[in-house]
Amino acid sequence: MPSILEIAKKAAYEGGMVAKRSFGKAKIHNKSEKDFVTSADLAAEKKVLRIIRAAFPKDGIYSEECGHENEKSENIWVIDPIDGTNNYAFGIPLYGCSVAFAHKGIVQAGAVFLPEHRELYWAQKGKGAFCNGKRMRVSKRKPFSKCQILADSCFQCENKDYLRLIGRLSSRSFKMLNLGAAVYEILWCANGKADACVEFRLRAYDFAASALILEEAGGRVTDLHGKKYSLSTRAFLFSNSLVHKEVLGIIKRSGI
Repeated sequence: MPSILEIAKKAAYEGGMVAKRSFGKAKIHNKSEKDFVTSADLAAEKKVLRIIRAAFPKDGIYSEECGHENEKSENIWVIDPIDGTNNYAFGIPLYGCSVAFAHKGIVQAGAVFLPEHRELYWAQKGKGAFCNGKRMRVSKRKPFSKCQILADSCFQCENKDYLRLIGRLSSRSFKMLNLGAAVYEILWCANGKADACVEFRLRAYDFAASALILEEAGGRVTDLHGKKYSLSTRAFLFSNSLVHKEVLGIIKRSGI
């Protein structure tokens, strides 16, 4: 029987390829006023679920589009068939398929495929992080003034504390970017292209695989108060670990 990691990698890759084949052609629908779902999300999810169910039919599922299945199971697959759907809908090639496996609420393995860059990331707890078979590490940059930071698209958010924090982080870092997809933002911290990432409104399927990959690459993940995170956490600080304490200080002074 294939291992959990092998299934996660296969599902992320196959789901991502479904999305890639429909890029620029998928039917688009409004999920909410400022959020899309496309026919490719549903097709990619269908492919991912078929692969997982064939190998582990008794495990639970938590996926962005279909929701929960067998949620009381100790083993849960956490899936985002297309993270960055809004990018995808606008023809911006920054999106990915994310698949993670959690046992008793702790992520044990995860994989993310970024189709437009042909990059398959994966990690297994305690065994390191890899991209296309090559081990990767977070950056060694510090202090924060020399760092590139990525941030959630909270510019539409009415929370003034978040907006104030974005301003402070931007002014204190070397540069700030918003990529519009959590998988890209977290993985860019994992592969050293960025040094920290702040996210305010994530669900488990947005971060489960990527957070494990970042940790296995030597990074650090906490909530915005520096506490241990779980699959129910919504707001995060991801970093190369070297600037984590400094960024937490800026967050605290912003009143978050």
